[in-house]
Amino acid sequence: MGLASRKNIGVTYVATTSVLLVAIGGSWQCVQSLNVGHHPSETLHDICLAVWVVSGVLLALSQIVFIGIALGIKDSAVSNTEVAPGASPGAARASVPKVLMLIGGLVILAVIALFLFALFNMPS
Repeated sequence: MGLASRKNIGVTYVATTSVLLVAIGGSWQCVQSLNVGHHPSETLHDICLAVWVVSGVLLALSQIVFIGIALGIKDSAVSNTEVAPGASPGAARASVPKVLMLIGGLVILAVIALFLFALFNMPS
């Protein structure tokens, strides 16, 4: 994968993750709202909860996809002049988008897993 496409993937990752996190944060704040629709069962609470759940599912799925993409990124070829004396060329640093997607994705998935674990273990 070329440097330009890595940058585009990194920008796409940050944009997608940011939009979904903002949607989750915004919908979380309006969960305690009152009725807004014409139908008695239609509430802002339900709408916010639906946005929150859909955004959470999309966030988890997008992180899995981006982790897969990151694992497919080959580290850039480094010339022998850029490698420290005595180090092998394979010891070069991984690309920033790859590291960002791996660490960010794993952290977000871990937080989602902890939240779901806590949610399912709450007393009724």
